Amino acid sequence: MVRPKKSSDSLPISVIVPHQESRREFFCAKSMPSIAENCPTEIIIELGTGGASEKRNRGWRKATQPFLFFCDDDVVLRDGTLELLLDALVANEQAGWAYGHFMVRHAGGECRVPDRDVSYAEPFSVKLLRSRNIMSTMSLVRDSAFPGWDENLKSYIDWDGWLTMAGAGWLAERVDEILFDTYYLDRGISAQPELGPISLKYIREKHGL
Repeated sequence: MVRPKKSSDSLPISVIVPHQESRREFFCAKSMPSIAENCPTEIIIELGTGGASEKRNRGWRKATQPFLFFCDDDVVLRDGTLELLLDALVANEQAGWAYGHFMVRHAGGECRVPDRDVSYAEPFSVKLLRSRNIMSTMSLVRDSAFPGWDENLKSYIDWDGWLTMAGAGWLAERVDEILFDTYYLDRGISAQPELGPISLKYIREKHGL
């Protein structure tokens, strides 16, 4: 379990949320309170047109803080998540982002098999990252290291971003904690496997995999 926050002071973090109107009820009741309780200095909610990458990039361009957290609107953060990630980044100046484990929840909020519905993030390795994605979009990113999300992609967008950062020489820090719960509310990108092959081909060519 994530430890409680040390204080109620605001953290130097901009949380950026690409929001869909269809998720408003869940977001307002669950996601937004969990973000606010983690005490970021800034919360940017992006509605409007475009896909998730475009909304995230629009939010990024508005952000004023040195650290960024891209949070989907079907995610509920656990207490102390942002502080744990920030501590990991501050402790390692060579780290461009920090990440951790998360719980997958299904329709109605339940875990079908709780001990199997945890997505465990593997320790950081550039070699391993070049073979597959080992962390979630819901990671804390150092703004000075962030290249922006590739808006040509419809799937595996986060993997492409991490590969770009690693290719620029940045490392990542893993926090060995379950940091948030992600809910499958509708047919999102992760539930559209038909988008995968095209995106994978693009990423492999782009990064020489």
